[in-house]
This record gives sequence, C-alpha cells and structure tokens, in this order.
Amino acid sequence: MADFDMTALNAAMKTYGEVAKKSTAAVIKQTAKSFTKYIISSTPPNSKKSQGKKAKKSAEAAILKDLLQIFKPLKPKQIAEVESLQGKSSSQSFGHKGAAALGNIQIRILSVDEMDAWHHDRRGKNGRVFSVNRDATTGLRVRDLVALDIGLCTEADFTTYLKSRYALVGILAAGWNASAEALKVARPAWVKRHGPRRGSYTLAASADDTTITLGNAVGFVDNVRAYDRRMAFALKASTSNLERQTAAILAKAARLANLTSA
Repeated sequence: MADFDMTALNAAMKTYGEVAKKSTAAVIKQTAKSFTKYIISSTPPNSKKSQGKKAKKSAEAAILKDLLQIFKPLKPKQIAEVESLQGKSSSQSFGHKGAAALGNIQIRILSVDEMDAWHHDRRGKNGRVFSVNRDATTGLRVRDLVALDIGLCTEADFTTYLKSRYALVGILAAGWNASAEALKVARPAWVKRHGPRRGSYTLAASADDTTITLGNAVGFVDNVRAYDRRMAFALKASTSNLERQTAAILAKAARLANLTSA
C-alpha cells in the first residue's frame, strides 16, 4: 500500500475538535468510523455507480461470465457421449493461421473437485479469467492458449461451483469488518457474512495520545487495481465530512450570535 499525505485530515480533525469541543480521542474514533464507512462503500464490487444489492448482482454477473468462458456445462448424457468418443480429455488444433506454432487447446471432462484448480490456472492476479478473443487470427501467444481450453462439466456441477464462487463476493470489503464491528459501521449482509478474521482493529490510548490502527489483511488486496486510489478517496471524504461539520457548527454559532445581538 502507498503512503498517504495526512496533513489535510489531521488539520481537519484538530479544527473540528476545537470547534465541537470534543476530545482528541473522540475525534479520532469518529474519523476512523467515517473512513471505514467510505472505504467499504468504495471497495469492489461497490463503486460510485453501484452499491449494495446492485453491486452484489454485478459481481455475480461477472463471475458467471468468467466461468462460462472456461467451462461448458452439459447434461450427463452429453458428458457420457463425449467420454465415449474421446475419453476424459483430448486436444485439438487451435484452428487459425499459425496454429502449428502455437500448439493445441485442451478439452477435458472435469469433476466438481477439479473445477477450482482449472479455474485457478486460468485467472490473473486480479481474480478475473484471462481475456482472449477466441476469433483472433493473429497476435496470440502460446501462453494465451490456456484461456481457450474448454472444461466440460455437468450442469449440476457447474451450478454447485458457481454458487461456491458467489459465496465469496464481499471478501475484499470484509477485510474491514473488524474495524466496522468495533466502530459500529453498517455494511451489506454479503460483506458482514465473512466475519472479522481477515482484518484488524487496534486502539492504543494513553493520557497523552490515542492511536487507532485499521487493517485489511485479505490476501489479494495488493493486487486490486487502483485500490490505493480508493483509500485516498476514503481519506479525502472523511476530511470533507469533518470540514462540513465544522462549517455547520460555526454557521450555527454565527446565527445565534446575530439573534443575541438583535
């Protein structure tokens, strides 16, 4: 993760604490709660355009699209027919100009227990299936062929595996669950369901200082594109929130002063 400039946030916390007459500890806790709320709401599949149930459905649609690129669900009778003709697996010529240089693609009948490894070998660090144009005639490399392999499976096994992938939606945001639980931040059920074990929240308080540390320990968080930018947004939003509250308190005080002088 990148280092973030905390100058504006620290200044906003100091000013807000003075104007609102709140302790440093209270302001820090309030700011940590605000940050947690904003970072969860901007963690994929949540986005500026898609939140809550809509974001969950969008993620599930992306999962289905990915899986249908690498799996072909068939009826058990069709699986049996394929197996009788080719056995459990076969290969075929890629079928385009330059195929001899590239090699062959695999066609393999998979059990439900083999589907996870098949999926894993065809995903990038971002978790998405490698995207290769199946109609391309040029520009392909040998390493692209794995994305063109076809895993045959029964419709029942496909449904079972699909549901297991759907159940993982929200894990990235769940890296903030420990903080959300400690700070009482509301979040979608599909984030909350994963529990707090993939993150951390620590509070260190003394007479002179208060420090709150929030952590997201999801294994692939560093592979998420532009996640630093999302964290920077959450910090900026938290800063703006404090500035708005400070302005509101000052405006109210000004109105009361005018009433008193009148």
